[in-house]
Amino acid sequence: MKRRVVKHGSATLTISLPIKWVKKYGIKPGDELEIDEEKGNLIITTSRDVSQVRSSVLDIDKLGIIGIRALCAIYRSGCDVIRVNFTDPHIISRIEEFIPQLPGFEIMHQDESSCTLKEVSIPTRTDDIDDIIKRTFLVLISVAKDVEENVPKPNNTEALRTLCKRDATINKFCNFCRRILNKKGISRIKDAPMIYYMLESLENLGDEYKYFCKQLIEDKANIDCSNTKIMPLIKDTNKLLENFFYVYFKFNKDNARKFEENARENLVKITAFHRSKNPQEIIYLDYFARITGQLIQMMGPLLAMRLPEECMANE
Repeated sequence: MKRRVVKHGSATLTISLPIKWVKKYGIKPGDELEIDEEKGNLIITTSRDVSQVRSSVLDIDKLGIIGIRALCAIYRSGCDVIRVNFTDPHIISRIEEFIPQLPGFEIMHQDESSCTLKEVSIPTRTDDIDDIIKRTFLVLISVAKDVEENVPKPNNTEALRTLCKRDATINKFCNFCRRILNKKGISRIKDAPMIYYMLESLENLGDEYKYFCKQLIEDKANIDCSNTKIMPLIKDTNKLLENFFYVYFKFNKDNARKFEENARENLVKITAFHRSKNPQEIIYLDYFARITGQLIQMMGPLLAMRLPEECMANE
């Protein structure tokens, strides 16, 4: 929408507020609004909220293998009430297992062919998203370190199973942040798509560590620390994850360049081992090739968020 600038007095310029927005939030003369400037944008916000309830109906049987993912997508979209219809009675147990990954939601009603999920807690402030992203990184780094510590140990099956379960915490944080971005937005409007991509990527990284652990469980294998092919590359990949965390929260051009150089070098090393005659080694190293590749891809949106401000010059 466009608004014409009006001059009042000798030095004051004003614009009118959209009447639809004014009515929606009950804005009255004398109310205080927050105005922030960001990259040429003026962002006007109010502390008032409105209790608009968004509802969805999901026929989960029709979606087959992507049914639970569809439920998660509706949650992320910002929907407040989700009615899930089903014919298979086993679906409800899968939903109950999945609920902890949807923070703020609980099953409020259930019968033989449906259940209703509803938001029962108030969403966090959008200002808290950076803190949740930091916690997500720290959980992921912790998982990576525990993978590095446990995979060489004999009889490590139980430890690996526990590591697989910790991926749910990463999913929970990422789901919640994406829900907040879709439901309430963020003051840094231009950064929102990049942050959303980062959250998708963090969830993917957690999945790769989980699938690696599952592969070891399935193979009933442990990796010998003396194996010069695998353990050093696992450690190097985990170090890259830590380095990306520091680049994300303490960005500068030199650290970003060094990270990219090290990541591409790590990818070349892993790729070189594809000449190995041991197919099991290739399978294991492919997980860390994908982790390295994902981190490299994440550098693109990070540069889009951080670099313009660092390079901006006052004329």
